[in-house]
Amino acid sequence: IVGLQQARLYRGVLGPVLAVTPQNAAMYTVYGWSNRFMGIAHDRSDQPLWKTATCGILAGMAYALVAGPVELVKCNMQTTRSGTMTECIGTLYRDGGLRRFTRGLGLTVLRDGPTSVVFFGAYENLKGALSRMRKPSDAPANWKAEDDHLAVCLAGAIAGAATWVLALPIDVVKTRVQTSPRPLQLLPLLS
Repeated sequence: IVGLQQARLYRGVLGPVLAVTPQNAAMYTVYGWSNRFMGIAHDRSDQPLWKTATCGILAGMAYALVAGPVELVKCNMQTTRSGTMTECIGTLYRDGGLRRFTRGLGLTVLRDGPTSVVFFGAYENLKGALSRMRKPSDAPANWKAEDDHLAVCLAGAIAGAATWVLALPIDVVKTRVQTSPRPLQLLPLLS
């Protein structure tokens, strides 16, 4: 019985595990492309915040478009008695066709677009500040913030934590919308 209860903790996790690569590929590819389009140099820590924000929101929206349907399946597997991921997908499809897989997508974009502005803005600025504080006195002239791996890791961890503090309330509403057997009105969920 204990093993069965522990296995239930992982219900619905296969989808996100399989999707994390395409989700992150979409986000970082769009972030890189938008940086190049805006003429942002490789070391982005000194760029205007509006440019980082623009690149961040585009990257977050790309992430959300991939994450939305995956999270829909994950959340429904965690809250229903669906046996397998395939059974859950079949049930969702029977309930509303392909359109059913877009339920909560707007909230996913609302969660991931603005919070990616926070993530990338905090990440780039923290990375630059930490690496300037830690820059070795004998660093070569072409030394970049990305060369300081500790600064990169710390900046990513702090930016990620700050992002999820902001994202969790929207995520709760998104999950309620995605797991409802019928479309919900959003305003009653906020009260």
